[in-house]
Amino acid sequence: MRIRDSMGVIFAGLFCLACSGPAVETRPLVRLPPRSDDATVYLFVRDEVSPGCPWEVVGSVEAEAGWPDRESDRQAVEKAVREMGGQGILLGAREDAEADVIRFLDPISLCDPLEAPRARDG
Repeated sequence: MRIRDSMGVIFAGLFCLACSGPAVETRPLVRLPPRSDDATVYLFVRDEVSPGCPWEVVGSVEAEAGWPDRESDRQAVEKAVREMGGQGILLGAREDAEADVIRFLDPISLCDPLEAPRARDG
């Protein structure tokens, strides 16, 4: 009976670990209010495209390498970014584990983050 009870505890613990989802480590640089659960989080890969709006780094996130290609990992990272008040994720390369969390300096209504950046006058 005692072994059976121990096995139940072990299986329950393993089940909880499996349900906890991907591990995402966050390192905020500034304190911002969280964004809503349905707020868009833009993903940029430096090798492919840069944000079209002026931006600043507000922290970083880290998950298992290659996380953008796995739906559950990407959703977990996006949730962490929203909780940090970020609007976008900037990866060096798609297979990187760590990425910068960014926020745009101009309101989205004034610029398109997905539009190619333009040279500034002046």
